[in-house]
Amino acid sequence: MFPPSPPSINPSIHPRLPTSVPPPPLAPVLYIITLYPYTCTWLLVGVHMRVFMYIMCVEVVLATQQLLPRRAAKSPAIPPLRAPAHALIADTPNAQ
Repeated sequence: MFPPSPPSINPSIHPRLPTSVPPPPLAPVLYIITLYPYTCTWLLVGVHMRVFMYIMCVEVVLATQQLLPRRAAKSPAIPPLRAPAHALIADTPNAQ
């Protein structure tokens, strides 16, 4: 008539486990572990871009305020145009 009662547990044989915080669910942990390299890569890219942009902005500000020395030109300077022929003849010591 009645369902069978569960077997009684002897507390001396089976001590009650201390109540503890349950472990976190596994799915978010795996999600974070698998995305960690991807996230770190983009964080590093973001940090480098911010530093680069900051340096460029500082350089632009300093250059506009003439605080940075001008960089040497990479291409050689254009040679001056030759003087006209009559000026060359007049400057020579044996000119007649």
